[in-house]
Amino acid sequence: MDLITYNFYINDYAGAFIHHEEFIPLYKRSKELLENITMTDLSLVKKEKSLMEVKYALCAEIEFINMNGGLDFLLDANSKGSFSMGRFSLSVNEPGSVISPIALGHLLRAGLISRRVLCI
Repeated sequence: MDLITYNFYINDYAGAFIHHEEFIPLYKRSKELLENITMTDLSLVKKEKSLMEVKYALCAEIEFINMNGGLDFLLDANSKGSFSMGRFSLSVNEPGSVISPIALGHLLRAGLISRRVLCI
C-alpha cells in the first residue's frame, strides 16, 4: 500500500516539481531509507497524527533526493568529493547524508526515532 501519491506530494505537501514517472522510484527508495532508519514498516503506522508526520517525512525525503540529483545521488552520497577552480581546491572527506533533515524532524515528531539517531 502506498502511503502517499503523486497528487499528495504536489498538492498537499507542495513539493518541488518532479515528473510523474520519476515519482514512483523516488517514493520506493525514500520509503526504504526511512524504514531502515526507523526499523519500522511505515505502512503499519495507524495513529492519525503520526501517519501524517510519516507522509510528510516521505515527501521531504523524495524532495531531498530529487533536489540532490535524483537516484544517482544515492550512489554518490558516500563517496568523497572534491572541487577545484584555478588555485582554489576544496575536498570533502566525510560522506554526505542521504536522509533529509526535514524528514528526520517529521520522524522524530511521529515518535519513530529518538534524538540519539540524529547524531549518527
